[in-house]
Amino acid sequence: MRVGIYAGSFDPIHAGHIGFALQALQKTSLDTVLFLPERHPRRKPGVTHYAHRMAMLKLALAAHPALDVLELPDRRFTVATSLPRLDRLYPADELFLLMGSDAVYGLGKWPLVDVLLRRAGLVIGMRGSDQEVTIRERLSVLPEKPVELHVLVSPAPIVS
Repeated sequence: MRVGIYAGSFDPIHAGHIGFALQALQKTSLDTVLFLPERHPRRKPGVTHYAHRMAMLKLALAAHPALDVLELPDRRFTVATSLPRLDRLYPADELFLLMGSDAVYGLGKWPLVDVLLRRAGLVIGMRGSDQEVTIRERLSVLPEKPVELHVLVSPAPIVS
């Protein structure tokens, strides 16, 4: 099975998130996309309480059978703690991390990014004025190449 993992604060979940997830399903032959809300997002003080964000996610995704919510106990997601949990839950599945192109700029600073990229493909949704050539250049300097890469033109690149 091809499983998309879409982590974020989702405060609030909006049409841009859902549109990107549905596009990823269609364009990359994913079987499902799991929204993974982070309990205490980095660099985002004052987010809505986790339980409320979970409730919003469940309501927003209910109309889309291939989209679901996954809860992990991690306060913040890291490759060191969260990837082993995903490996235990989906040992035989292909994993794909969904992210906006803005997140690519900091990807090289993630601890153990090479471990992540050996295990998971990337599905990048272009945001704002980002250009695909720039995003591919950024990815080309990473210590490891993703097992599979998809760059999608977002249906709503400026929605946030």
